[in-house]
Amino acid sequence: MEMMEAVGTMRQKNVSIDKDYFKKFDKIELLYYPNSKRAMFTMGCDTLLKNGVFQVDSLQERVILDKEQEESLNRIVSQNSGGNNPADCYMPKHAILFYRNNRVDSFIEICFECNQSCSSFSSYYLGDIQLNSLKPLFDEILKTENDSL
Repeated sequence: MEMMEAVGTMRQKNVSIDKDYFKKFDKIELLYYPNSKRAMFTMGCDTLLKNGVFQVDSLQERVILDKEQEESLNRIVSQNSGGNNPADCYMPKHAILFYRNNRVDSFIEICFECNQSCSSFSSYYLGDIQLNSLKPLFDEILKTENDSL
């Protein structure tokens, strides 16, 4: 029951990021941590960012985005997402980190298996449309297309 309430709360957070939002950051980085032991419903999203450091286990890939990649990411996440039908697994393996002054300012963590995300943005949530568009971008940038996402 508790898990279903949390999923329902996440579904209500269906807003888009302002197109100029990314301009606030010095750099943006994509992460891939395929063997992470975290799950949002056992370890909250709010525990990931401590003193400007994103803390996750099994980090395997990290790529700082160039301007063209940032623009592609911006186009995707600034779209207003539709509703989604997430599953209950939430075993995230990917994240987007937003840096300011060489410290992680905010993040979006993603589970492509169940189409859910959590973020340090209190009112932001990625829906199915954005996740479906983001997956190929992650594959291309992180070169993980042969791995299980």
